[in-house]
Amino acid sequence: MTAGVVSAGGSKHPAAQSALKAQTQATASSSSSSSAASASATQPQQQGAKRKRPGTQSPSPSATATASNSAKATPSPHATKRGSGLRPASLTGTWTGSYFCPQGQTGLRLTLKATAGGGLSATFSFYPTATNVSVPSGSFALTGSYSAKGFQLTPDHWISKPQNYSMVGLTGGAPTSNDTVLSGSIVSPGCTTFSVSR
Repeated sequence: MTAGVVSAGGSKHPAAQSALKAQTQATASSSSSSSAASASATQPQQQGAKRKRPGTQSPSPSATATASNSAKATPSPHATKRGSGLRPASLTGTWTGSYFCPQGQTGLRLTLKATAGGGLSATFSFYPTATNVSVPSGSFALTGSYSAKGFQLTPDHWISKPQNYSMVGLTGGAPTSNDTVLSGSIVSPGCTTFSVSR
């Protein structure tokens, strides 16, 4: 953030006396140096430069730039808003229902644990249903976050893995029906939605 400076001193008439020329050049050189120092301080902090007395040493432009960058730094909005507007108790607990993926409708038991800071962890347990008895049982852990608008969970690790099955993610809105119904989308190719209640 260094500003370029253009000298304003002009040339004198060739017929001017040499003593006057030397004095004029010395004055112009002093004025040019003063203008350069003033321009460097004014670029990052113009109003502060106007109040400085002549001869006062200006702060280093690099130090001013560092202070300016620090002042502009703001915390991540996720760090301040995560979890706001939705109580942990609205999500924490065991929810049961089903979801739809390529193998068909599958039973789902979703155990959620929400923290006051907006963190969310879960256990996704799936099993066969009366209409889809060939589905094996399995379970895996997920981690994520929640806000007033809903939640998102991403797969973390298997707890019990059946052959040829993959973990899935979830996104959903805030609970409805007095915090007794939870629904959303299964994040995986070929899958659609889930719905659970308690």
